[in-house]
Order: sequence, then C-alpha cells, then structure tokens
Amino acid sequence: MSRNYALRAVIPALILVLASGAAACQAPSQPESKSALPPSLPAPAVSTQPEGQSAVAENATWAADGVFKPGEYSQSKSFGDFELSWSTDDLYLYMGMKAKTAGWVAVGFDPSSQMKDADIVQGFIKDGLLSIADQYSTGPFGPHPADTQQGGTDDILAAAGSSDGGFTSIEFKRRLDTGDKFDKPLGKGAHKIIWAYGSDPLFTLKHMARGSGEIDL
Repeated sequence: MSRNYALRAVIPALILVLASGAAACQAPSQPESKSALPPSLPAPAVSTQPEGQSAVAENATWAADGVFKPGEYSQSKSFGDFELSWSTDDLYLYMGMKAKTAGWVAVGFDPSSQMKDADIVQGFIKDGLLSIADQYSTGPFGPHPADTQQGGTDDILAAAGSSDGGFTSIEFKRRLDTGDKFDKPLGKGAHKIIWAYGSDPLFTLKHMARGSGEIDL
C-alpha cells in the first residue's frame, strides 16, 4: 500500500473523531419551559414594592419624609404663609403642605359651600410624631370627623412630617379616586381647595388663618 493511499484512508476517520469530540464539548440542551415567553418578547417586569412605598412612574424622587426637595413636586402654590405642592401620576396624588406654624395644617378638596362636603386632610406634629387624619366636613362650618367615624375608610397611604424653623411640613399620598364616598375623586383639571392652619398641635383648636383657592391637577 502506498503512503498516499494510507493517508487518504486515515483522514476521513480522523475527521469523524474530531466532529464527535466537538459535539461532546457543547453545553447540554436545556429542557423547554412551558411558561417561557417567545424569544421576540421581553420578560415582564416584576415589582416588589409594598403599597406604602409604591414606585412613582412620573415623579421618581417623591418620598414621604417631610422634606420638600427640589424637583419633588411638579406644581406649587402659595397662599400667604401656607404653601401647597403636588404631583400626580395615573393613580396617585402626592401632596405636601407647609405653613408658618408649630400647630396643625389642613387642606380640603372640592367643598360645596364654605367647608361643607370638603374632603379634608389635617395633620400636626407633637413630640416628633405625626398625627394625620382623613376627614369629611358635614357642614359649612364643620364638624369634620374622620372618615372612619362616618362609615368610610382611612385612605392616606403614606405620610410624614417635620417641624423646623417655625414651620410645619406634612407630605401625604392617596389615590386620585379612593372609591370612598367621603373622598372626592381628584381627576385631571381644576379643583377648589380650602386651607387652614392653627397655632397649636391639636385638631380641636380653631384655625389662626384660613382661605380658599384653586389648584390644577
């Protein structure tokens, strides 16, 4: 047998051995997952945020900490010594109220006459602790008991406050439409508001200043 013939006989066998070895080095195939998405579709995002710390799509810097940070709110309006700041997304209202007082501060939405039918959020800070209430006014001059005392629900999802330099600042979050008959649905557009603040950190004490106005959500 000639040397060239021997090489021609050995080369096909060598190629077969090399091909088999390459196949053996490949990663084993994974079993197909019945829940896998087609390769052309992205995997869905999963949120692990609890309700009270919900991610904010349009206002990613908002946090209930009692501090009004630059850019935290998209809109702001001053009424003398009372300041109201707010932002919204598709589901929630994020609001901060600040007044030159060491006492309580309050805002009410869409009253029908004076205070009557106003959806009110009122809060104060005492001994470093925030007390805040979701209320509804039953008459033009009150009273405005908590929603829970009238058969409704407390729909403030997150809140915090601070007291510094003679000012009280309170931030809170609620749904635009809570589904509670004692809360006003806060859709896009103009809403009448009433505001007030008192000199002492007690809900029962009368206001030292009050007023009304309009905000645009």
